[in-house]
Amino acid sequence: MACRPLDSVIDDIYEAALRPELWPAILAEIRESIGASAYSLFTLASSEGQKPELLTHNIDPDWSEAYRDYWWQHDAWVQGAVSRGLAAPGLTLSGSMLVDPQTFKKGLWYNEALRPQDMGDLLTTTLWSPEDPAPQLVLSFYRSIRSECFGISELQRLSRLSNHLRRAFKLTL
Repeated sequence: MACRPLDSVIDDIYEAALRPELWPAILAEIRESIGASAYSLFTLASSEGQKPELLTHNIDPDWSEAYRDYWWQHDAWVQGAVSRGLAAPGLTLSGSMLVDPQTFKKGLWYNEALRPQDMGDLLTTTLWSPEDPAPQLVLSFYRSIRSECFGISELQRLSRLSNHLRRAFKLTL
């Protein structure tokens, strides 16, 4: 799919802020433009790391429940963000920025939680700012284990959209 110019996507993001029923289509377009197979928009509602999801695409609801009940404790991406000081507002990060790819593929999180769901890489953005910490939303995109990892162009595209997504979701919520 050819990527629409960012200005056009940004206009649609703000339209969705006023018409929440448009969010799935907007997030689907962003997902397709960065070559992701799935996404999850969730809140950081608890200190235990559990993530109440607001919107998802191509994520099994049973897996989401298993994450909330168990897998969050083993989430190497979250652990990497915390240990590297990257669990912070306004950042857009790839999975390889959070964990060493070679170590990651040997771990429990990858082999027992992600592989069965065909999730192999992550591109995520934190949708809050230091000046305005609430609501704390995280938008994560996932690629299939059969795909290449997210690259710099996808990271830059999501990063350019991140502040607009943050403002628009704040209006929606």
